[in-house]
Amino acid sequence: MKYFFWIAFAVFLAASIPHVAYFFASFEPSQGPEGIWWWAVSYAIAISIDVTVYLLSWTAFQRYRQYHTARAVWQHWLLIIMCTFFSWAVNWAYAKQFHSTNMLSSAEAAAPWLTNIFPFMASAFPLLGIVYTMMAETITDTATAEKKEKVLQLNALNELSRQTHLPIATLRRALSNGSRLTPTSLITAVTSRPSDEAAPVSPASPKNEAQRPITGQFVTLESDPKQPAFGKGQSKTPAASAPPEGNPDKLQMTIEALKTQPDMTDEALAHFLSLKRPASARFWRLKAIEILNAPDKETTESSQNYNQAWEQGELWPTEAAASASLTFTECYAKIVGVHIVWTLEADKPPN
Repeated sequence: MKYFFWIAFAVFLAASIPHVAYFFASFEPSQGPEGIWWWAVSYAIAISIDVTVYLLSWTAFQRYRQYHTARAVWQHWLLIIMCTFFSWAVNWAYAKQFHSTNMLSSAEAAAPWLTNIFPFMASAFPLLGIVYTMMAETITDTATAEKKEKVLQLNALNELSRQTHLPIATLRRALSNGSRLTPTSLITAVTSRPSDEAAPVSPASPKNEAQRPITGQFVTLESDPKQPAFGKGQSKTPAASAPPEGNPDKLQMTIEALKTQPDMTDEALAHFLSLKRPASARFWRLKAIEILNAPDKETTESSQNYNQAWEQGELWPTEAAASASLTFTECYAKIVGVHIVWTLEADKPPN
């Protein structure tokens, strides 16, 4: 598109410059070597005037986009108007001088007032040049902004891939779902990726990953093997976030209940936890089984770490995270030490 506007500039200049040069040459000698010299000077003057109009217009539009105030461009536009008016008047004089009385005679005979309008229209090259300059500057500015945005998105994807241990191709598919990346769209893209593309969320514990249930919650994991997720002296066991309306004590209650009655049904567990739906009890059962099956972790300490993390606000509320619409820069900035775990819709806790 930008090449079209540059070609249009060349066409307007090719039409206007000879007219302006003819105007200046009409005041100079035109015979012999002296006439050739003055024709060259006349063309140089015409090029200076017409090219100045385009360059000033380009500069004025750029400054206005940068400062968004008329004070930054009023001097430019004053000179633009002066040069445009002069070039237009000279082109009009040339059009009047060489206006053919035969080529448009039918239209001018039907409407005699067109005899004065047609030369005015035929000499509007400077005005068209300003309009095309505005469009060319707009397209160039848009292309530059899009290029910068692509670079920022690529950097954000690389950082987000490093933080979440997800392939860049998966994040690109999440991006293709919309202009803004949300946890919901990211989970959808991740669950639809091929099996050979999947990678464990935490490379440090592949054995636990095989036993970890699919949850769809945000879990806080240790970013460094030497530093626990919840502070010094606390367990390194990843704590899964509970639904916003849940009570963290239900996890400890579920663990104690499964220790005494491992075969407890979801309905009985829901009644024991005072829950309305067995699906909610199944959620707490999966969390408790995950902790009970961990070979190198103690149940009581994990539950205490979970409760403490909940009270200190170190876990992200799932509802708030799912409803938040994050840009790529905001997303990878916020997911420091946080990994995304996926879930089936049927296993989500009720609202």
